[in-house]
Amino acid sequence: MEADRKQQIDRPAKKLREGESTSCENLTPAEQIPLGQRMSIRLVEQEKKLFEFLLAVVNRHGQNTILRVAGGWVRDKLLGMSCKDIDIALDNVMGQQFAEQVHAYMRDNGMADQVKSVGVIKSNPDQSKHLETATTQVLGSWIDFVNLRKETYADSRIPTMEIGTPLEDALRFVQLTAFQL
Repeated sequence: MEADRKQQIDRPAKKLREGESTSCENLTPAEQIPLGQRMSIRLVEQEKKLFEFLLAVVNRHGQNTILRVAGGWVRDKLLGMSCKDIDIALDNVMGQQFAEQVHAYMRDNGMADQVKSVGVIKSNPDQSKHLETATTQVLGSWIDFVNLRKETYADSRIPTMEIGTPLEDALRFVQLTAFQL
């Protein structure tokens, strides 16, 4: 395992100018990820503190919850870009419940003045929003807490969603990926 880590190829961070997008669509071939290349993610100090804090919340509640950073943050970090949009995928607890546990942990650790409200985007299948998302601010960063998801397509381009496994969630992104010929 350690040998694998040493073989990972680190990309230099691409510095963003004020107002510059983190979109991948304008990447030069040199900035694109070659097939089969192992990538690593470098965390900035704020991200390290945030992720350690969230793991402390999990440890306090003893739920064996596995936190996974998902979505655009992972893509941008792999491309060496900064990203403020952090989605945390949860495997065994709903987003609102976990956000409330985060707030309880903050209050219990002298950070009551930093506790913000939890915004909940309820599921609404009529608008292709099949699972709820909870959002709140933690240590100065806005975080979305979501569940792992599984998509099933029937006779429509709009999928049916339900709580899924890590593999089912990852397969959603394989379906959304494009390959340039």
